Amino acid sequence: MSSRKRSGSRYSKKIDIQYFLVSYEGGEDERKYFESMKNTISRRFENLVFFIPVEKSDVHHSSPQHVLKDLENKATQMNYKLKSDNVYGFIAFDVDHYFSQAHQRNTKTTIQEAKQKGVYLIISNPAFDIWPLLHYESVALLDEKTKKQLITNSNQFLKKRMRKALDDNNSVISDLIPNTTIAIENNQSLQFDLTDPPKHLGTSMQQLIELINPYLITS
Repeated sequence: MSSRKRSGSRYSKKIDIQYFLVSYEGGEDERKYFESMKNTISRRFENLVFFIPVEKSDVHHSSPQHVLKDLENKATQMNYKLKSDNVYGFIAFDVDHYFSQAHQRNTKTTIQEAKQKGVYLIISNPAFDIWPLLHYESVALLDEKTKKQLITNSNQFLKKRMRKALDDNNSVISDLIPNTTIAIENNQSLQFDLTDPPKHLGTSMQQLIELINPYLITS
Protein backbone atom coordinates (compact mmCIF):
# COMPACT_ATOMS: atom_id res chain seq x y z
CA MET A 1 0.00 0.00 0.00
CA SER A 2 1.61 3.24 -1.14
CA SER A 3 1.83 6.37 0.94
CA ARG A 4 3.54 9.72 0.88
CA LYS A 5 4.72 11.97 3.69
CA ARG A 6 4.26 15.73 3.71
CA SER A 7 6.21 17.69 6.29
CA GLY A 8 5.53 21.00 7.92
CA SER A 9 1.72 20.81 7.97
CA ARG A 10 -1.20 18.90 9.36
CA TYR A 11 -0.76 16.58 6.37
CA SER A 12 2.69 15.49 7.53
CA LYS A 13 1.46 12.09 8.69
CA LYS A 14 1.50 9.27 6.21
CA ILE A 15 -1.69 8.97 4.17
CA ASP A 16 -2.53 5.71 2.46
CA ILE A 17 -3.97 5.81 -1.02
CA GLN A 18 -7.76 5.96 -0.79
CA TYR A 19 -10.28 4.91 -3.42
CA PHE A 20 -13.90 6.06 -3.36
CA LEU A 21 -16.42 4.57 -5.79
CA VAL A 22 -20.01 5.81 -5.86
CA SER A 23 -22.62 4.08 -7.99
CA TYR A 24 -25.87 6.00 -8.31
CA GLU A 25 -29.32 5.50 -9.77
CA GLY A 26 -30.14 9.07 -10.71
CA GLY A 27 -29.63 11.29 -13.68
CA GLU A 28 -28.03 14.61 -14.48
CA ASP A 29 -28.15 16.19 -11.01
CA GLU A 30 -26.42 13.26 -9.35
CA ARG A 31 -23.89 13.07 -12.17
CA LYS A 32 -23.03 16.75 -11.79
CA TYR A 33 -22.80 16.48 -8.01
CA PHE A 34 -20.51 13.46 -7.92
CA GLU A 35 -18.38 14.74 -10.82
CA SER A 36 -17.91 17.99 -8.91
CA MET A 37 -16.83 15.98 -5.86
CA LYS A 38 -14.25 14.26 -8.02
CA ASN A 39 -13.03 17.64 -9.24
CA THR A 40 -12.87 19.10 -5.71
CA ILE A 41 -10.21 16.70 -4.43
CA SER A 42 -7.36 18.92 -3.26
CA ARG A 43 -4.27 18.90 -5.49
CA ARG A 44 -2.16 17.90 -2.50
CA PHE A 45 -3.98 14.53 -2.65
CA GLU A 46 -4.08 14.11 -6.42
CA ASN A 47 -1.94 10.96 -6.27
CA LEU A 48 -3.39 9.71 -3.02
CA VAL A 49 -7.17 10.01 -3.19
CA PHE A 50 -9.17 8.82 -6.17
CA PHE A 51 -12.91 9.41 -6.50
CA ILE A 52 -14.77 7.44 -9.17
CA PRO A 53 -18.42 8.20 -9.96
CA VAL A 54 -20.01 5.09 -11.47
CA GLU A 55 -22.75 5.93 -13.94
CA LYS A 56 -25.56 3.54 -14.79
CA SER A 57 -24.69 0.88 -17.32
CA ASP A 58 -28.26 1.05 -18.62
CA VAL A 59 -30.42 4.17 -18.31
CA HIS A 60 -33.49 1.96 -18.12
CA HIS A 61 -32.20 0.08 -15.08
CA SER A 62 -31.94 2.17 -11.91
CA SER A 63 -33.07 -0.20 -9.18
CA PRO A 64 -30.84 -0.69 -6.12
CA GLN A 65 -29.94 -4.15 -7.45
CA HIS A 66 -28.61 -2.66 -10.69
CA VAL A 67 -26.81 0.14 -8.85
CA LEU A 68 -24.99 -2.41 -6.69
CA LYS A 69 -24.13 -4.54 -9.70
CA ASP A 70 -22.69 -1.52 -11.51
CA LEU A 71 -20.52 -0.79 -8.49
CA GLU A 72 -19.25 -4.35 -8.32
CA ASN A 73 -18.53 -4.44 -12.04
CA LYS A 74 -16.59 -1.18 -11.87
CA ALA A 75 -14.58 -2.38 -8.88
CA THR A 76 -13.73 -5.61 -10.68
CA GLN A 77 -12.80 -3.70 -13.84
CA MET A 78 -10.39 -1.49 -11.86
CA ASN A 79 -9.13 -4.39 -9.73
CA TYR A 80 -10.39 -2.85 -6.47
CA LYS A 81 -11.54 -5.07 -3.63
CA LEU A 82 -14.54 -3.48 -1.92
CA LYS A 83 -13.71 -4.92 1.49
CA SER A 84 -10.17 -3.52 1.47
CA ASP A 85 -9.30 -0.96 4.15
CA ASN A 86 -8.52 1.72 1.56
CA VAL A 87 -11.46 1.11 -0.82
CA TYR A 88 -14.83 2.71 -0.05
CA GLY A 89 -17.77 1.59 -2.16
CA PHE A 90 -21.10 3.43 -2.03
CA ILE A 91 -24.46 2.87 -3.68
CA ALA A 92 -26.83 5.84 -3.88
CA PHE A 93 -30.54 5.44 -4.49
CA ASP A 94 -33.83 7.03 -3.51
CA VAL A 95 -36.66 5.76 -1.35
CA ASP A 96 -39.20 6.73 -4.01
CA HIS A 97 -41.01 3.56 -4.99
CA TYR A 98 -38.16 1.19 -4.10
CA PHE A 99 -39.61 0.76 -0.64
CA SER A 100 -43.16 0.24 -1.88
CA GLN A 101 -44.86 -3.11 -1.51
CA ALA A 102 -43.92 -4.19 -5.03
CA HIS A 103 -40.18 -3.54 -4.63
CA GLN A 104 -39.60 -3.66 -0.88
CA ARG A 105 -38.36 -7.24 -0.69
CA ASN A 106 -35.80 -6.81 -3.47
CA THR A 107 -34.61 -3.52 -1.98
CA LYS A 108 -34.12 -5.00 1.49
CA THR A 109 -32.27 -7.97 -0.03
CA THR A 110 -29.96 -5.57 -1.89
CA ILE A 111 -29.31 -3.56 1.28
CA GLN A 112 -28.37 -6.70 3.16
CA GLU A 113 -26.15 -7.86 0.32
CA ALA A 114 -24.42 -4.46 0.17
CA LYS A 115 -23.71 -4.51 3.90
CA GLN A 116 -22.25 -8.01 3.67
CA LYS A 117 -19.93 -6.81 0.90
CA GLY A 118 -18.76 -3.80 2.88
CA VAL A 119 -20.64 -1.31 0.71
CA TYR A 120 -21.96 1.92 2.23
CA LEU A 121 -25.53 3.08 1.61
CA ILE A 122 -26.53 6.55 0.47
CA ILE A 123 -30.32 6.48 0.67
CA SER A 124 -32.40 9.64 0.30
CA ASN A 125 -36.05 10.11 1.17
CA PRO A 126 -37.82 10.79 -1.04
CA ALA A 127 -35.01 11.56 -3.50
CA PHE A 128 -31.48 12.89 -3.93
CA ASP A 129 -32.88 16.42 -4.35
CA ILE A 130 -33.35 16.66 -0.58
CA TRP A 131 -29.56 16.92 -0.18
CA PRO A 132 -29.04 20.05 -2.34
CA LEU A 133 -32.13 21.61 -0.73
CA LEU A 134 -30.66 21.11 2.75
CA HIS A 135 -27.76 23.39 1.82
CA TYR A 136 -30.23 26.30 1.86
CA GLU A 137 -33.26 25.26 3.89
CA SER A 138 -33.80 23.88 7.36
CA VAL A 139 -36.49 21.47 6.23
CA ALA A 140 -37.18 20.36 9.81
CA LEU A 141 -38.54 23.84 10.56
CA LEU A 142 -41.04 23.85 7.68
CA ASP A 143 -44.74 23.50 8.39
CA GLU A 144 -46.22 20.01 8.33
CA LYS A 145 -48.13 20.60 5.10
CA THR A 146 -44.95 21.50 3.21
CA LYS A 147 -43.04 18.58 4.70
CA LYS A 148 -45.81 16.24 3.60
CA GLN A 149 -45.64 17.70 0.09
CA LEU A 150 -41.90 17.12 0.06
CA ILE A 151 -42.11 13.50 1.17
CA THR A 152 -44.96 12.59 -1.21
CA ASN A 153 -43.14 14.52 -3.95
CA SER A 154 -46.14 14.75 -6.23
CA ASN A 155 -45.38 16.46 -9.55
CA GLN A 156 -41.70 16.71 -8.54
CA PHE A 157 -42.52 19.09 -5.71
CA LEU A 158 -39.12 18.45 -4.09
CA LYS A 159 -37.10 19.01 -7.26
CA LYS A 160 -38.96 22.25 -8.00
CA ARG A 161 -38.31 23.54 -4.49
CA MET A 162 -34.66 22.53 -4.73
CA ARG A 163 -34.30 24.31 -8.08
CA LYS A 164 -35.83 27.46 -6.64
CA ALA A 165 -33.45 27.35 -3.67
CA LEU A 166 -30.48 27.08 -6.02
CA ASP A 167 -31.78 29.90 -8.24
CA ASP A 168 -32.52 32.16 -5.27
CA ASN A 169 -28.95 31.68 -4.08
CA ASN A 170 -27.42 32.07 -7.54
CA SER A 171 -26.02 28.56 -7.28
CA VAL A 172 -25.88 25.28 -9.19
CA ILE A 173 -25.46 21.66 -8.16
CA SER A 174 -21.72 21.67 -8.88
CA ASP A 175 -21.17 24.57 -6.45
CA LEU A 176 -22.27 22.68 -3.35
CA ILE A 177 -19.27 20.57 -2.36
CA PRO A 178 -17.36 23.21 -0.35
CA ASN A 179 -20.46 24.11 1.68
CA THR A 180 -21.72 20.92 3.30
CA THR A 181 -21.58 21.89 6.99
CA ILE A 182 -25.00 23.57 6.99
CA ALA A 183 -26.49 20.73 4.94
CA ILE A 184 -25.25 18.15 7.45
CA GLU A 185 -26.64 20.16 10.37
CA ASN A 186 -30.01 20.54 8.64
CA ASN A 187 -30.08 16.85 7.79
CA GLN A 188 -29.34 15.86 11.39
CA SER A 189 -32.36 17.92 12.46
CA LEU A 190 -34.53 15.65 10.33
CA GLN A 191 -33.45 12.58 12.33
CA PHE A 192 -33.14 10.48 9.21
CA ASP A 193 -32.91 6.80 10.16
CA LEU A 194 -30.90 4.61 7.80
CA THR A 195 -32.46 1.48 9.35
CA ASP A 196 -35.90 2.73 8.30
CA PRO A 197 -35.41 5.15 5.36
CA PRO A 198 -39.08 5.81 4.52
CA LYS A 199 -39.79 7.02 8.06
CA HIS A 200 -38.35 10.54 7.80
CA LEU A 201 -37.27 13.07 5.20
CA GLY A 202 -33.52 13.15 4.81
CA THR A 203 -30.48 11.35 3.48
CA SER A 204 -27.41 9.40 4.58
CA MET A 205 -25.17 11.41 2.23
CA GLN A 206 -23.14 12.66 5.17
CA GLN A 207 -21.52 9.21 5.51
CA LEU A 208 -19.67 9.91 2.28
CA ILE A 209 -19.03 13.56 3.15
CA GLU A 210 -17.48 12.76 6.51
CA LEU A 211 -15.12 10.20 4.99
CA ILE A 212 -13.94 12.26 2.04
CA ASN A 213 -14.13 15.77 3.49
CA PRO A 214 -10.51 15.82 4.76
CA TYR A 215 -9.32 15.53 1.15
CA LEU A 216 -11.55 18.20 -0.41
CA ILE A 217 -10.98 21.85 -1.20
CA THR A 218 -13.30 23.53 1.27
CA SER A 219 -12.73 27.18 0.52
